[in-house]
Amino acid sequence: MWIDASDKAATAAIYDELLLRRESIEGQLGYELTWEPEVHGKNARISVSHPGPVSENDKAEWPEAHQWLVHALSEFRDVFDPVLEQMARERTS
Repeated sequence: MWIDASDKAATAAIYDELLLRRESIEGQLGYELTWEPEVHGKNARISVSHPGPVSENDKAEWPEAHQWLVHALSEFRDVFDPVLEQMARERTS
């Protein structure tokens, strides 16, 4: 997930709120994520990497890698959407 808010402080605030929920998020996903508070000076990133090597030159590996990616994106959406919606509600109340 790429976090790019209106400015560096807003990005950091969103990242920090998510970081407070890290244990719950990773528990729901069932695996650890990579948490990067600052990427390119302003943005933050939360990611997961494919567990094994995938060669961009070996097209035989692509279907499994694509399947893994679709599954990981679906899991991210299923876990992060409710968290982000709750954070938005908390900011407006």
